[in-house]
Amino acid sequence: MRKLLSILLAAFLVITIVGCSSQDKVPGQEDQPRQEVPQTDEFSDPAGPEKLNDMTEKSVDEVDEVQDLGSDAELDNRKQKPTYQADIKPILQEDCINCHKNESTVGEENKFSNYQEIMRFVKPGKPKESKLVISIQDDNSMRKYINTDEINIIEYWVRTGAKK
Repeated sequence: MRKLLSILLAAFLVITIVGCSSQDKVPGQEDQPRQEVPQTDEFSDPAGPEKLNDMTEKSVDEVDEVQDLGSDAELDNRKQKPTYQADIKPILQEDCINCHKNESTVGEENKFSNYQEIMRFVKPGKPKESKLVISIQDDNSMRKYINTDEINIIEYWVRTGAKK
């Protein structure tokens, strides 16, 4: 009897040890990963998102500086500063006037049909405070209607005093 109990105990231990060690998943945790994913780069540690945000902000600032230098350099090479009549009016007529005219819903309050009307949205010398410039930059709603060169010309016109 003692020998039988010893054999049964040994068999039970062998089955328990072998059975548990070969099991891949714990019941009820089938969707859980077995191991954590190892950290593979500097952004995996807890300080990573701040580093990434800092790098992104620096990159965006550098891109803005490069764009400003390029557009200013081109525009500064012009013999005359841009004027509403020669430079801005044609852009507005091509890209904006279809919506910003008397007959349209947008045009009633936001008409762009002449210099006086457009100047309600411009602070001469201050493009970053001018509603016209703000509305055509970045991801603002009017950005899709106007190209980058035209945006640069309008911004430069405002920066240089928004002359008629």
